[in-house]
Amino acid sequence: MKQYQNWLAQYLNCRRDNDHAMAAELAESICAFLLARGDKAEYAKWQKA
Repeated sequence: MKQYQNWLAQYLNCRRDNDHAMAAELAESICAFLLARGDKAEYAKWQKA
């Protein structure tokens, strides 16, 4: 879970700084993490990001 929180913080910083490529890469990492955990509801939300 700590890795997820780290990715989330980085994602939000990238969005704030308009670094869309890095934000998209982090969103993919978050999706993979959530899929591995079986959290389909959160996964669906992050797929949109």
